[in-house]
Amino acid sequence: MFYNSGIPKGRGPFGGCPEGSALWRASPAFSLIHKTEDFMFEMKTSDGVVFFTSDILGVKHAFSTRIGGVSTLPHTAELNVSYTSGGDAGADSADIVTENRRRLAAACGIMPPYAAGDYIFTLATKQLHSDIIEYITPDNAANDFYCDGFVTDSPLVTVAVKTADCVPILLADAGAGIVSAIHAGWRGTAAGIAALAVEKMLRYGAKLHHIKAAIGPAIGTCCYTVAPDFKETFIKMMLKSRSEVTRASSEKAAEFFTVLNGTDRADLKAINRLILESSGIKSENIDICSLCTYCSPDLFYSHRRQGASFGVMGAIITPNPIDSDI
Repeated sequence: MFYNSGIPKGRGPFGGCPEGSALWRASPAFSLIHKTEDFMFEMKTSDGVVFFTSDILGVKHAFSTRIGGVSTLPHTAELNVSYTSGGDAGADSADIVTENRRRLAAACGIMPPYAAGDYIFTLATKQLHSDIIEYITPDNAANDFYCDGFVTDSPLVTVAVKTADCVPILLADAGAGIVSAIHAGWRGTAAGIAALAVEKMLRYGAKLHHIKAAIGPAIGTCCYTVAPDFKETFIKMMLKSRSEVTRASSEKAAEFFTVLNGTDRADLKAINRLILESSGIKSENIDICSLCTYCSPDLFYSHRRQGASFGVMGAIITPNPIDSDI
């Protein structure tokens, strides 16, 4: 369940960052993940669009890269999916972003059964670094949302989140036809948004032991440097989570903070995995992509690397099976 395919030759999973590779292999998460020989994440290309999928989910989905779109600004080229990103250096036009979204959806076989204006998939108008998760139906799919996650059980709906270093997580109970997409920055991770997404899926009929999770490309421990007091702040925030599971995971989460070359680091992917496992999702049902967005400028946007002017990737998912027509 450790990403090990589709990486250009000569590059490790950290884009040539030996510090990151060594740190990852020494981490508690690495030994946990390497209990299995399965390698689920795969890089794919369709009509020039490069994206990642995980075989574990069983439904149509994608974690986008920056490759294959029509954005031409240096900081958003090529597949930016956000209407508002860009900073002082300028944002893409609405037409360009809509075309990028259409290309991403089409690349992984998601064909919207209807189009309302520029609607391609449901994406928050603004992500808040919160624990707010909205339930989406065809009736509200094109509305404005201010949240960091979605759950849907409608085959007519595709949900998505935006990331550019934060952790994208896609969840699916393929048999029940219920999926979720969540954006887990450090605040959302500490607030337990992953556990709350699982709880919401269960309320709409998902079965805990059938839920599969794919944790997509995000900033790795190699590059996620934090202040010396960050660990204490993070754990205190976990203890205030609305999620009992997250509160109970706070002590174990402390293992995923480390110091390398005198600099404090945090592993948000591993903490989210811990929270998902603590929620009851089987270890073998969780897939992690080890690629670091900061380390791989040819593949990914990165807020930390690019500063105020950057593009945004999308993680999208629909309840429809991989072989369906929509």
